[in-house]
Amino acid sequence: MLRFHSHLLGALIDELQVFADTGTGWNPVATVQPGAQTSAASPWTLNEIQLPAYAGTTVRFRFRGLKDNSFNGWAELAIDEFGVVAAPVPICTAPSAVTATGIGVTGATINFTPGGGVTRIAYGLAGYVPTNATSAANGIASPYPITGLTANTTYQVYLKDSCANGLASAWVGPLTFTTQPCPAVSANFTSAVVGMNVILSAQNLTPTNTYQWTVTNSSGTVVASPNSGSTTVPIAMQGTYTIRLIVANYCGNSDTVQTTVNVCAPLSGGFSYGVNGNTVTFASLANNANGVVWTFGDGGQSSATNPVHSYAVSGPYTVTMKAYNICGDTVTASQVVITCTNPTAEWVANVLSSNGAGMRVQFEAGPWCSPDVVGYQWLFGDGTQGFGANPIKTYAVPGLFYNVSLIASNDCGGTDTLTKSLRTVGLDEVSVSALWYPNPAASGQWISSPSDGDVAVYTLTGQRLAWPQRADSGRVLVQVPEYCPAGVYVLWQGGQAVRLTVK
Repeated sequence: MLRFHSHLLGALIDELQVFADTGTGWNPVATVQPGAQTSAASPWTLNEIQLPAYAGTTVRFRFRGLKDNSFNGWAELAIDEFGVVAAPVPICTAPSAVTATGIGVTGATINFTPGGGVTRIAYGLAGYVPTNATSAANGIASPYPITGLTANTTYQVYLKDSCANGLASAWVGPLTFTTQPCPAVSANFTSAVVGMNVILSAQNLTPTNTYQWTVTNSSGTVVASPNSGSTTVPIAMQGTYTIRLIVANYCGNSDTVQTTVNVCAPLSGGFSYGVNGNTVTFASLANNANGVVWTFGDGGQSSATNPVHSYAVSGPYTVTMKAYNICGDTVTASQVVITCTNPTAEWVANVLSSNGAGMRVQFEAGPWCSPDVVGYQWLFGDGTQGFGANPIKTYAVPGLFYNVSLIASNDCGGTDTLTKSLRTVGLDEVSVSALWYPNPAASGQWISSPSDGDVAVYTLTGQRLAWPQRADSGRVLVQVPEYCPAGVYVLWQGGQAVRLTVK
């Protein structure tokens, strides 16, 4: 080490240059700047110049003073106590006072007092051995943050300084610390259905957490998968949907929660119906319904979409259909339905006269039809028609070959049609009815006919019956069978007919 004192006084001094030569030429080794001395009494300046590059060699030294560009003035430049002495062993001071603060789940802050050079940091898991090659960073300053650590894990930190001339301190450490455990995550959310939209809101939102939703229909198909804390999901089709939320934090913990919601389109109701007698066919007109419940007004119920219901008696009934969906919405519709039993048509006929002017026939339906009949329409078999309970018809051509139809109707729209031939109801009945005795007759009773010809027995619908017969004194006796239903029957003998009433 070169050591000397210098005293530089004067305004013209620029600097004092120091050179060294080992035989290969002069090389600058130091420069002394003026300004330390302001008077002749100012203390001298001690200069110590490290010369590690010249160790073990013979060296010559040269001092050269330089003035500035001024022309006028004075200066005093002096050196003293010049010598070459052994220099102390150079060292590189290591960092000190190393601590860790702000220890979190994934990071910590390293604090230290710098050493004599540039500070390098290295860290790893417990048992880590530091090297320059595995160091994390060089040229750091205190405080220095470490990030990207694993939760609930022990780390060891080392520091060292690098100085000039290839000098370096030893590694300082280890500084040991353990990161905080990863906090638990709790998934929770609220949902609201507004029309065909599901509004989802995760609870206790945290910026460092992630939120992943899945919305699945009843078939298992994912229809939406948003990834924000709050979202609105439009639904295309009504039904039951499973909502699942997965919340994960920055250090890997997660939690899952799910629920189901029902989404329903607007519900509408109403129904139509058709009446056939006392049987009514109903048809639901409900839209977006998951089911219907019918009450028929007579104590009967049904959950079929389009039920058929039969009423015991005719009458007006208040029918109600309630449509419902899976969301709990209901729509009720009611209508008054009038049912109607079909009437029973029946008729008889009497020939009033038959001559060249035609055949006049008295038709009679009023006493023979069911009591609810209010309308009578006749088709007389000759292309004409008539109305009324007991019309009189004049046929231009007399004969028994006419097929006559009666269409009976009641006040609720029911109808019944009965067609018979005039042969089955008889002609000239007025003139011959008194010759049959007894009339009316009872079951099991024998009836005397006016002649000995065979007797044919018919119902009013034209069905021929086999009643017992026997001859007696030029007449034929006909027996009404036991348990014969009461009613009117037609007896034919010798081309003439008569009505027989069985009591």
